[in-house]
Amino acid sequence: MTSDSASQLRFLPLGLDLRGRLCVIVGGGDVGTRKAGTLVSAGASVTVVAPAVTAELADLVDGDHVRWIEGSFVEEQIEGAFVVIAATDDAALNGEIVRAGSLRGALVCDASAAQRSQVIFGALIRDKDTTVAVFTDGRDPAAARRKRDQIAQLLSADSATESTVRRRGVLLVAAGSPASANMFSLRRYLERFRAGSPTAVPFDPLSTCAEALAETLPEDWQVFRASRRGRPTIRQAVRQVVARGLSDLVVLPMHPEYSPAATGRIMSELYRRLSRVAHVDLTTRTTWHDDSGYINAQARLVAEYATTQGLVPQDTRLIFTAN
Repeated sequence: MTSDSASQLRFLPLGLDLRGRLCVIVGGGDVGTRKAGTLVSAGASVTVVAPAVTAELADLVDGDHVRWIEGSFVEEQIEGAFVVIAATDDAALNGEIVRAGSLRGALVCDASAAQRSQVIFGALIRDKDTTVAVFTDGRDPAAARRKRDQIAQLLSADSATESTVRRRGVLLVAAGSPASANMFSLRRYLERFRAGSPTAVPFDPLSTCAEALAETLPEDWQVFRASRRGRPTIRQAVRQVVARGLSDLVVLPMHPEYSPAATGRIMSELYRRLSRVAHVDLTTRTTWHDDSGYINAQARLVAEYATTQGLVPQDTRLIFTAN
């Protein structure tokens, strides 16, 4: 039996169980970062080989999600790999990486040339137990992402018609924080912004805030979190909102008083990304420094700290900063 070459599948969509499997990415740029994030979400053991990495990839390294081999590629680095991904900006080097991976029996992906790949990455939609992958056989990844977003809108619309109950959620979004509460992560975070001593920056408990809020809200509300400089990113949070079919979203920037440099940029990126993929009714609270609940919570925290430290009012000065 013969097939028309124009309709023949170049890549067959398959599900791979990568949990615990070694996947090596050579290249620490934007492409390598996206591949690393996808593999980490699948439970793979991810190693990145590169002289330098993006800030987002550095966060994955800081959080012990990715192992980084700092330096140039040598073939010994891919020994035992199940998947090898060539994601450098050098097409010739990518070819060498793919050949070395193939000789070792690994599944190979050349991010610069689909024709040299055995596997490619589709644009994914993840909704609870359902995953949709969109491929263009590697010819136009940007088109695949656009079609993925269109499908996400259709799924969201279908979910809305199936239920008369509006799906509501809250998004806590911050400018960013260190990936982990350790000195290495704090120093890397501060170096990125040329700041001062790492002992001056506390670890941002955004995930703890989200968990506490989820316990307080009614069961049918969903809580999301995001940051401009960390993970999950605002883009990832928007994808979650679309995948869950939310109709109403309350956005709470984690800055009590509005700041163009922080709150303004957060909201600008959020509006831009939501306008591309879905219609969601937004309610924003961009200023809440004078909210009685916030003030009472701050007072309670200060009082608890003062008690544990044995502080007394006449010997203590309380300083509030902008953030």
